[in-house]
Amino acid sequence: MSALFMGSNVIAAEAQPELKVEPLLRSFTAWDGRSYAKYPGGKPELSVLRYVIPPNTSLPWHSNPVPNVAYILSGEITVEKQTTGETMHLKQGDALPEMVHSVHRGYTGNSPAELIVFYAGGEGIPLVEQQ
Repeated sequence: MSALFMGSNVIAAEAQPELKVEPLLRSFTAWDGRSYAKYPGGKPELSVLRYVIPPNTSLPWHSNPVPNVAYILSGEITVEKQTTGETMHLKQGDALPEMVHSVHRGYTGNSPAELIVFYAGGEGIPLVEQQ
């Protein structure tokens, strides 16, 4: 009986899936090419927010005072820089290094978009500043 038990342990060990790690983004610059200066001072505060943006929606013009990155879970979104009109179109599976202290917005087309945004901020510092 121990041979069966031992045999099933071997089979279970062989059936375990292998850990896979896929880098999605590594960047020293925002999507518009500007380098990140430094993290805000004070006590670090990490935030992760899930956004569900309806179809044909333009988000308000805003800036982010802290570094952040967005990951597109589903749908598509276009981001636009206010000062230049420069845009970048993103789809499911894309990661976006957001701009800091630069006014921008995102807008969707005929389908909704779902994003997870990771913010590396500081205690008491807002994540978004409306313009």
